[in-house]
Amino acid sequence: MPAINISIDHSMRLIRLTASGVFYREDGETMISDARRLAAEHDYDLFYDVRDAISKVDFKDWFQLPKRLSFVKDNATKNPRVALLISAFKDESTGYVFYEFVAQNAGLNVRSFANEREAFVWLTSDRDASNEALS
Repeated sequence: MPAINISIDHSMRLIRLTASGVFYREDGETMISDARRLAAEHDYDLFYDVRDAISKVDFKDWFQLPKRLSFVKDNATKNPRVALLISAFKDESTGYVFYEFVAQNAGLNVRSFANEREAFVWLTSDRDASNEALS
């Protein structure tokens, strides 16, 4: 069973999810749905740190995952940015990169990163420009 921690970072306007241990498709669906519900509630983006997680999700399940989740079916749900922080040295990382591709094709704003700083730069880059335009 995976260890999952979901927290709210108000200063960064992020929902942070950290996962470790082994997880399967059902675990992934639950953690993604729970984090996205919180993100929609606060109008925040998402940061998933899965570097210490071991994915036991089949490629066919990665492919179907965006279509299976209720938030994708609900057009009223905001489409936050999602940064996946992955380990570049694990075989499971291929699955996350594949999920990024499939999720983007489903219209979701998902990117995977092996560098935490690059993930945060991407997550916050347009916010600064948007805030300047509003002032």
